[in-house]
Amino acid sequence: MPRWRSGRARRRPTRPPADAVRLFTIGDSLAAGVLEVGSPQRQRPFPDLLADLVRARGTAVTTANAARPSATLADARRRQAAELRAFRPTVAIVWVGLNDVLRWTFDAGAVRDALEEVLDVVRAAGARPLTATMPRPGEVLGIPGWSGRRIGARVEALNEQVLAAGAARGAVVLDLGALARGRRATAFGPDGVHLSPYGHALVAHGYLDLLERAGLVPGLVPLPEARLVPADAALVPGRAWTPADRAAWAATSGAVYAARRAIAASAGRLGAGTAPDGEPASRAT
Repeated sequence: MPRWRSGRARRRPTRPPADAVRLFTIGDSLAAGVLEVGSPQRQRPFPDLLADLVRARGTAVTTANAARPSATLADARRRQAAELRAFRPTVAIVWVGLNDVLRWTFDAGAVRDALEEVLDVVRAAGARPLTATMPRPGEVLGIPGWSGRRIGARVEALNEQVLAAGAARGAVVLDLGALARGRRATAFGPDGVHLSPYGHALVAHGYLDLLERAGLVPGLVPLPEARLVPADAALVPGRAWTPADRAAWAATSGAVYAARRAIAASAGRLGAGTAPDGEPASRAT
């Protein structure tokens, strides 16, 4: 005969659904939602929009975003990696490296090693990394032609490392250049580097497509138009920043940024000095 226990039954601890996604973000100002260099203004970043898209399609998502303005790969390797381990994600976005290429102390080998280490930390935590090729800083940043060309070459080198390290470690890599092709006037903010609200929505949808193709988010279903989420609604291009707009920005905010870089360089502090979002890198590292 079955034995019945008297009293209230013990409740088993609840567990998240087997298909739940734990999404963690490692990154700099691009992933933190900064709109332009030196601005305190924030917008909803693409990791939040991506989480909205996945939730709306039937999969539970828990998120944490450690992205900080001015963060470098060194910051990602130390502080943000520690936060990632504590969070125990299933998927981790890694958007960092652009601040490194803007430093006078740029070392391609050190950047490669740091990037590989960060991706190794993600894999060791049991998560699948999502990364992307970085946008090439425009001349609107107020950087002289020769320096701008040098930084452009560094960004190309960084992107090559992202592709190589990502392939070796099973990362899902988003081609940001291809995604924004023909949309740069609306996908990026006034400085030509940081994403606009429309740009963040594009990236979120780009990752959703890649996640679905990779089978990393099971159970995704088409979303009825009546249930559009913010990332869907934001897919309407907003303000288009014309060359004249960017020139005006470069003559004002961009000029201030360039002056700060010049002052830091003359003081010999740029190696630990100013990052693309205009905040002292020492705050992040």
